[in-house]
Amino acid sequence: PLRWSGAAAVAWSQLALGEAHACGLDAAGRAWCIGHNGYGQLGDGGTVSSATPVAVAGGRSYRAIVAGAAHSCALAADGQAWCWGQGPAVGDGGAVGTPRTVPVAVAGSLRFAAIAAGAQQSCGLTADGSAWCWGFGGTGLIGDGGLVDRNTPAAVSGGQRWRLVAGGGAATCGITTAGAAWCWGWNEVGGTGRPIVAH
Repeated sequence: PLRWSGAAAVAWSQLALGEAHACGLDAAGRAWCIGHNGYGQLGDGGTVSSATPVAVAGGRSYRAIVAGAAHSCALAADGQAWCWGQGPAVGDGGAVGTPRTVPVAVAGSLRFAAIAAGAQQSCGLTADGSAWCWGFGGTGLIGDGGLVDRNTPAAVSGGQRWRLVAGGGAATCGITTAGAAWCWGWNEVGGTGRPIVAH
């Protein structure tokens, strides 16, 4: 293992691994990222990759951080989700081809208790256990019953209450408050775009 060079004095509280970048929160909740930055996924205001951790712009304090293939997201203390990078998984409702090189607020008035990211999707859980996802929808990753991209949060269909949601490359899965596991996404794991019970 190699220590993140240039970060010897930082005490880390969380780490998140993306496809070719990683992000972390220090003890004060400040976000830092390292690695590939061609899509703005380091959040430092540029698109230059970095072999040392760079501070995510904005100076906010976060309580959770996640990373996907070309995006990153973090959750503020007030439940507002902030994302940066490229694609509909940023969730701000804007043009999906334009990199967001600094954090942008996820559109809408939702406040989340937890967030998750897959390769091309992001999800949030509200305090009442409802799940919302946004991002690439062509393989059913959003779970709203459709197969279209969502650049703002869309409710996961089915009416379940969730205690955990996790994203991967080809699927999104969740565990309900009753302990059942459900998945949606590519082919066997719910290619219709609707959650199905994982056996």
